[in-house]
Amino acid sequence: MNRETLIRGIESALPLLNTPGGTESLSVLLYYAADEPDKSDARLVTLLSLLSAEPELELFNGYMRVVANSASRVEYSTLGGWLLRRAQAVGSQQAISDLERYLASDQLPCTYIFAIDGIKLSDSCSLGSDIELVPWDSMPHLRGKHPVLERFIRGSPFRTPTAVLLHPVIVPRLHVREVDSKKQVHGDEFMGTLLNSYTCYPPDSKL
Repeated sequence: MNRETLIRGIESALPLLNTPGGTESLSVLLYYAADEPDKSDARLVTLLSLLSAEPELELFNGYMRVVANSASRVEYSTLGGWLLRRAQAVGSQQAISDLERYLASDQLPCTYIFAIDGIKLSDSCSLGSDIELVPWDSMPHLRGKHPVLERFIRGSPFRTPTAVLLHPVIVPRLHVREVDSKKQVHGDEFMGTLLNSYTCYPPDSKL
């Protein structure tokens, strides 16, 4: 991978994130840079061209990225957006180093997050089998916390979680053209482990 060329491409496009609404509109701008390059910002078009020229990054060319029990399609524009946001946070060189680390890894650490309402905790506690029950308010502000809250509220309007189950696992790094849910999506293990570990408590109980 041509590290220095990619770093220059990132640093050239990075000022776009500092314009009004730049961060919020980045995904849309990258989509049009891939779909209508003649009408898009040349810096984003160049960055996508640099990414697509790297054979090691072919797995971002429309492949499905499978992580535990979910799969999503990733494009060069997806990678470009991640690199720019990551570079804004830690610098272009570190962003490329993080990408290299991802490419070199066969396995990825991830955490299942299961939001709960009705259980009030004074402190975290272990349920065994690497499952931890944690007060919602003390849960680390992980990248997944806000989406979990949004999904919870859609299912239970006017309520918020009071606790959360956390279960760290190691999953294979997997990019495929087509997803075979029976072979490649692994979500039932968490529920199986949970059912072997849980204790029932009445609603609004205090631990």
